Amino acid sequence: MGLYLSKKIAEAHGGTIVAECNKDGMKGSTFAMLTNQQKSGKTS
Repeated sequence: MGLYLSKKIAEAHGGTIVAECNKDGMKGSTFAMLTNQQKSGKTS
């Protein structure tokens, strides 16, 4: 439920959630929330 709510909040602000399997052999996944600026490559 937490990830579902995080996704909805990100989408409401023009962003998205990205998930990746850990590449270093450790268990689990990494989640990142991208804002609209991060998706378009803009910086402040």
